[in-house]
Formats: sequence, C-alpha cells, structure tokens
Amino acid sequence: MFWRYLQLVIYAGSWLIWAVLAWVIYELVLQPWSWWWWVGVMFCVIFVYARFVEPALMRVRREKFDLGGDGMLRLVMISDIHLGVFHGQKFLRKILARVREESPDLLVIAGDLINDPSVNQLAEMFTPLDGFDVPIYAVTGNHDSKKPGYHESEAVRAALRSRGVRVIDNSHDVFEKSDVRLHLYGLSDFIEGQADFTILEKMRADERNIIVSHNPDSAYEFSDDVPARLILSGHTHAGQIQIPFLYKWLIPCKNAFVRGWYQVKGRQVYVSSGLGEVILPLRLGAIPEIVVLELKI
Repeated sequence: MFWRYLQLVIYAGSWLIWAVLAWVIYELVLQPWSWWWWVGVMFCVIFVYARFVEPALMRVRREKFDLGGDGMLRLVMISDIHLGVFHGQKFLRKILARVREESPDLLVIAGDLINDPSVNQLAEMFTPLDGFDVPIYAVTGNHDSKKPGYHESEAVRAALRSRGVRVIDNSHDVFEKSDVRLHLYGLSDFIEGQADFTILEKMRADERNIIVSHNPDSAYEFSDDVPARLILSGHTHAGQIQIPFLYKWLIPCKNAFVRGWYQVKGRQVYVSSGLGEVILPLRLGAIPEIVVLELKI
C-alpha cells in the first residue's frame, strides 16, 4: 500500500515540471550568460521527454525464429503492461489496437500485467481483453503478486480468465491453426517462488515448444534436456531509465539481461523491454515495445 501511494504522489508531482521549465526559461531570458540556467533547461527537457514522450511511444520490433517445419505462425508478445497506478484501460486499448494491426495468430503476455491497482480497478481493468480477435495466453509476474504488489497472483489469474485469457502459469496449452501445432509452457513468476519446473518434464522432443516465463533468470533453472529452443520473457524494462554505467546494476535480475536475444544453455531467450513503468513514471533509452515473432513451425 505504501508503494502505491508513493507512486501516486510521484506521478502527480511530475506535472510540476512544466512550471519548473517555465521558470527556468524565464530566468534564462533574464540571464542568458548563466550556464546554470542552460543546464536547468537541458535537465527539464530531458525530464519532459522521459515523462511524457518516451513512455507514450510504442515500437514494434520484428523478429524471426525457426522452430523447424514448413508452416508459419505470427506470434505477438507483450509484457510489463503495469496497469493500475500509471496506466488504465485506455492504455490497454491502445496496446491491443496496435497489436491488431499486426494480424497475429496469437498473443502472448509475459507477465506483470498490473502495478498495484485498487481492488475495484483489478475487477475492471482487463475489460478491453473481452472478445479479442485471437487467442491470448498469459503468465503472471512478480508485480502480479505480493512481490511487491498487494494482490494475490491467483486473484489476477481469475480476473484474466474472466476475460477469456488462457492463463498458463505452471501449465501447458496447445495452439492449433490448420495443420500447425504450437505447445506453450508457462511458468509462474520466479521471484514469487511459485514456478513449477516439473511442468517442463511433459515436453516431447518431436513437438514445437515455447516456454513463457516472466523473469529470464528462470532460463538458468531448466534441465539441459528440456526440449525447448525458445523462451519468451520480460521483467527488465530494459532498465527503464538508462543512466550510463548505472542502469544495468538496477535491473532486478541475477544475470546480465537487458533486452533482446540471449543464448542460455543452447536455447534462445528473448527479453522484451515491456510497455509500462513502475516506481517512476519515466522511461529513458528504453522505448516500450511490441514484439512480432514470425515463427517457422
């Protein structure tokens, strides 16, 4: 609860930057020779970009991956939406509208759907997911539980299921289109401590398998003989605020994940920079992204 109120205060207070910017520009006009006011203007401009511009961007990153076979599937992955304190239904509708433009076969949400919403918000915020054009598969992340949120992850899963989302925490589902079958294995969040790796023992080497796990650190926990070549994750926000020489130390991963492709134990891990924000309503050098994966399957 404390973190929720703190974030609300920070969010509301961030609008004061416009008054600060106006004051600094006024002082600069009076004292154009003062380097201090030039630094102040530069700081304010960077803050305005990080607060109001970059978080509103939505880059589409297009990737390809060969799972073997002659079929094709278009999978769209999103992660770290963080509905609640900084974002609401309007943000989710904007994301889904952009996803629709990509004509996906399926949508995968790799965790952290919420950011400390109220109880009433939790019941309603997933409404835009109702009747989405294609099947949606999702796993929960640490912010979807009391690590550090204040909702139980099961409540989040129930809210998602009520909107038709196929929640695959510690479970397995199959997506089929024509003669193509994709097996999706999901894990509950690693930080929450509920990830059940025994579900992966059900995998067969003659099937096309993908693992969806919010925290990419979990890729180091899989047995070497698990027959999956692709893992989809989020969690890092690509640092969210990329302060040089510092931001990588602040990413809550044990291993050196930021965003993009990584190879772990012979498998490929894709880490998305996500779409939302936590703690600070800022992004700098970590543009929100929607990932479009063209799968050869």
